[in-house]
Amino acid sequence: MKKVIIIFALAFSHFFNVYGQEKDKLDQLFDKYQEVEGVTSIKIAKPMFGMLNNLDLGDAELDQIKPLLSKINGLKLLIAEKSQDAGSAKGQKLSQISKDISSYLANLNYNEIMTMNSGGAKIKFLSAEEKNGILDDLLLSIDSGGDENILVKLDGKLSMDDINKIISSTETKINPVTNTRNSFISDNTSSYLNGESRNVGEFSGIQVSTGVNVVFKQESPTNIKVIADADKLQYIVTKVENGVLKVYVDNKGQKNLKFKNISVNVSSPRMDNIKTSSGSTFTTVNAVKENNMVIDASSGSMVKGKFNISNNTTVEATSGSDIKIDINSKNFAFKGSSGSNTTFDGQAGMASFDISSGAFCKADNLRTNMAEAESSSGSNISVNVASKLKAKASSGGMIKYKGNPEITSDISKNSGGALKQIN
Repeated sequence: MKKVIIIFALAFSHFFNVYGQEKDKLDQLFDKYQEVEGVTSIKIAKPMFGMLNNLDLGDAELDQIKPLLSKINGLKLLIAEKSQDAGSAKGQKLSQISKDISSYLANLNYNEIMTMNSGGAKIKFLSAEEKNGILDDLLLSIDSGGDENILVKLDGKLSMDDINKIISSTETKINPVTNTRNSFISDNTSSYLNGESRNVGEFSGIQVSTGVNVVFKQESPTNIKVIADADKLQYIVTKVENGVLKVYVDNKGQKNLKFKNISVNVSSPRMDNIKTSSGSTFTTVNAVKENNMVIDASSGSMVKGKFNISNNTTVEATSGSDIKIDINSKNFAFKGSSGSNTTFDGQAGMASFDISSGAFCKADNLRTNMAEAESSSGSNISVNVASKLKAKASSGGMIKYKGNPEITSDISKNSGGALKQIN
């Protein structure tokens, strides 16, 4: 049990951070009981984690988390014995401490985002409201199932994608079974997450929609794992049609269907076509290597990652979508519109950019040899060109460029078009 606690504490600790008044309340709780009989208080500062990283822990499970140690800012644990004799003075004091801890947690107004049972222990993950996709003020409350209760305060930050990645990497540590499903159980089935492996055919493209978060790794063999509210896994569709993996939510007529989290981890040796829509996200873990690539993001969706493409790359962003990629490609073509926001780094031999309707494109870190850029209707683009630039701007469109290329331009200044060199 204690090994489980250590693994969870260290594996999660570099992601969490506690702020403001809530931090003060938590510090008061830890300080209040740090010298009370029956209570063990542990505080580990960042320098100690640096020292631990150089130690031989002598345990394969703990060795797997050693790379995290240098990233940890701090960790506090409060371990309170359970009362064995409620009538004694010590027993009464321990009972009061347990009540105080429960009261502190209740007053923080934290939400229970996940509960996990492991080896008789019940581990609750508590968090304040999500802010911009980041869970702040996160605590672990652990009932060991034996003689002690444990409260862990962790210093760092965490997104739901981070949680899912760590859950996947720690499954064998906390529950070494061969079943393809691993449940994180709570008393309320709507408040826990479940991981479910899916079997699908081979594919080289993906379509993601309806708010699903996909984390992709290019590798063999093909593997799909869905992580979501356990009672709602049935609504998440993962199917292959014509070589394309389709990932979306089918509510099957269920009204007001709400998820606390929808994430799908995908592995495949091929990925040359990516389409996202309806608030979904697609993120790569490693660099995707292909001959050609097509990326299409729309309706507030997001694509992030690194791509090494030997021939042609085509990217389109519309309707408030967001793309941020590092791309190396022989030829690169981009079209952006309707308030889309894109950032491109890397390099391309020849590139073309066509943006309109308030779109924003930052490509001044995408080094190109030759480029064509067209901006209209209040759009804004920055490019990086070494040899030749063909530029066209109208209706409030702005083109900014780095480098000293030979320029051919068609700038409608009467309608607010502009071309400007930047450093």
